[in-house]
Amino acid sequence: MRIVFLSLGIFCCLLGFVGVFVPLLPTTPFVILAAFFFERGSPKFHSYLIENKYLGPFLKDWQQHKRIRRKYKVLAISMILIGVSFPLSRPSMPLELKAVVVFVITGVIAFIATRNEEPKNSDKTQ
Repeated sequence: MRIVFLSLGIFCCLLGFVGVFVPLLPTTPFVILAAFFFERGSPKFHSYLIENKYLGPFLKDWQQHKRIRRKYKVLAISMILIGVSFPLSRPSMPLELKAVVVFVITGVIAFIATRNEEPKNSDKTQ
């Protein structure tokens, strides 16, 4: 099973990396999934993600508190809106596809916006 989890973690990392450049492919969920799979398949890769200068703080917050800090929410939502604004503004993009994109992006933004920003009262002392 370790090889399956390791393979899934690598696959999710690759999808997350591609998502940095492709507007409709989200990066964050794939990085979270990669951390989940690496935790079970490769402590070395999991440690690399958790200790990463850019991804580590976000992943630690998510794993420990299931929260997304406000600065990460603002950054994520801003990048999503910037990323989809160009394709949606193209007259050559079919209206049906635009509707699907708006529907999906609305769901993603709603998910991000509704996550806790601060730890619960019992977690603040830690």
